[in-house]
Amino acid sequence: MMKKHENNNTTTNESRHLESFKLPDNWVYTSIKSLVKEMRSKKPNDLNLEYFKYIDIDAVDNKAHSIRLYKNLETADAPSRASREIRKDDVIFSLVRPYLENIAYVVDDFDDIIASTGFYVLRSNGSCIPRYIYYYLLSDSFINNTMSYMKGDNSPSIRKSEFESLLVALPPIQEQQRIVNRIESLFEKIDKAQELIEEAREGFEKRKEAILAKAFRGELTAKWREENGVKLDSWNHVQLDEVCLKITDGTHQTPQYSEQGFKFLSAKNIKNGRIDWDNIKFIPQELHEKLYGRLAPTRGDVLLSKNGSTGKAAIVDVDEVFDIYVSLALLRPSEKIVPEYLLLVVNSPMCYAQFCKHLTGIGVPNLHLRDIRKTMIQLPSTEEQKAIVSILKALLNEEEYIADLTNQGSNMELLKKSVLAKAFRGELGTNDPTEESAINLLNEILANKSKK
Repeated sequence: MMKKHENNNTTTNESRHLESFKLPDNWVYTSIKSLVKEMRSKKPNDLNLEYFKYIDIDAVDNKAHSIRLYKNLETADAPSRASREIRKDDVIFSLVRPYLENIAYVVDDFDDIIASTGFYVLRSNGSCIPRYIYYYLLSDSFINNTMSYMKGDNSPSIRKSEFESLLVALPPIQEQQRIVNRIESLFEKIDKAQELIEEAREGFEKRKEAILAKAFRGELTAKWREENGVKLDSWNHVQLDEVCLKITDGTHQTPQYSEQGFKFLSAKNIKNGRIDWDNIKFIPQELHEKLYGRLAPTRGDVLLSKNGSTGKAAIVDVDEVFDIYVSLALLRPSEKIVPEYLLLVVNSPMCYAQFCKHLTGIGVPNLHLRDIRKTMIQLPSTEEQKAIVSILKALLNEEEYIADLTNQGSNMELLKKSVLAKAFRGELGTNDPTEESAINLLNEILANKSKK
């Protein structure tokens, strides 16, 4: 018979698997092996079918934690690892690279499905609700435990026997169902919040495009023109090279980088309309002097990504000495155009549409300097340009504040992990301390198993 650990309500004296917290009194720690039935083998030839459905590790979506596809294979070409029986309501856990969380709940009930032996198949013996064990396997504490037993360099894995020895915090069966219900209710709300965030994010991009489009059609400064006696026909339609002193790109040679030295920027450093100075590379002084002699970026220049993520621009708004790679074009404004206006117009849908028409290359899109130079823009007077910049800054700052709030969406998965952590510490407020301890049900099931 099992007995509880003195402090941790466990059915074993091996406490190395345990967390530091104490479970509710009617919960118990027990091994995976004590909760599930023995795995069963099933060979493709046993099906007497020409084709069968095969689930390998790649078949699992490790974000949605579900089986995303089956491979329909000829029985004659079945891989040797295709020999694990699975059924509806089983939970499959990849023993290979467990940190990738290739875990899924089986929802289909087909007779012709066989899984890879890379999976451990958990089929409840009646002591636990299948979806309870499914969610438990997704918890950070369990994943971290599996990682401590990984072996191997190329495909680190956990052995079947070691996986079976890992401990699960087991509440009474009624509490398991309440926990599952609570988790799924909270996850549904989190998913809904994520959808709303995505909608808000998409709405932000659309509103931003609409605002920029209005700005360069003259709609945002209609009142300004009226107050200053200026007409819309004062605007000119010009090429970028007519308003820039220089449009060129960085070095075409891949540099030898150094641990320290002079800052070296590429298209990867243009993010969200700004220059990312935190993730930069460095080049030695000798190379810098050569590159800087040809092109010396300065405050007020606009940097435009022309390779890879094309059509994204940022302004140099600091006094920094740096060099640029070929993936960046440098646009130096003349006295005809305000630098901030140049940045905004280059980042507008009007310019982006023209850039897209001229992209070349397969795999990595490329925008040629000649096409950048010929890009057409609307050019009002410098005074109206300043008015447009002022209006756009106010409008876009407000929109960007909203966008920053939507970036909280990246924390939603962390929020789910937090829900799971609380659930398996008995902190969701669902436990009934008067219910019979889970250890009694386990003892009964294991006793019956030993008689067979």
